[in-house]
Amino acid sequence: MHEVLRPAPPQGLRRVRDAGGRERPVRAGARAREAAESALLQGQPDPVQPDRQVRGLVAEGDRRLPARPPGSRPPGDRAPDPRPGHRGRLRAARRRARVTLFAFYGTFTSTQPGHGNLAGARFVERSRTAPRYRLLLVDGRWPALVPYDDGVDIECELYECSEKLLERLARVEPPGWSRGPVELEDGPTVEAFVGDAQLNARGIDVSEHGGWAAFVSSRARPRARGPTSP
Repeated sequence: MHEVLRPAPPQGLRRVRDAGGRERPVRAGARAREAAESALLQGQPDPVQPDRQVRGLVAEGDRRLPARPPGSRPPGDRAPDPRPGHRGRLRAARRRARVTLFAFYGTFTSTQPGHGNLAGARFVERSRTAPRYRLLLVDGRWPALVPYDDGVDIECELYECSEKLLERLARVEPPGWSRGPVELEDGPTVEAFVGDAQLNARGIDVSEHGGWAAFVSSRARPRARGPTSP
């Protein structure tokens, strides 16, 4: 039998049977579970790997499979964030709004008419200042917490406030009150609207009541009783 003469493959082409194992087409479907037939069996070409020309299987410069399967991570990498929809599969941490622990001792406290100004603030607890302050009644209407060497402890309420709220409250405060540190009886320091020392000349010391609410109640009691008969 004479050898069948075949034309030489065009430049850049190579027969599938001459390709390497990784370069051959992958079988699929029911035929994938069967063993490949020999190309020399009964002189018939292999049905899965036919004697045909496939472009792009040139050994030199062939594209190889990646060293790792897609989606795998090199050793030592942290686990990706399982939540979808984030660049790089990582979720950026949410930046929490800054809050300040603030002490209120006067007309903004819970039993006073100005308490509505604290809408949006979170109440933490009731406390008392360290015995280094005096509570003054300024101009017959405003409470002022003023530092004193021979001070007493004054009742106050602690709230977590946003900077936006504190800036708004600062505009409500009359001249002579400003943000400053206040030491609490159990040691920590918070902020409050502290009165300037110049307010002493305009104020009356009401520290003996221990707090603004107690002082207001003491003024209301005589009015409730009314004038006494002789």
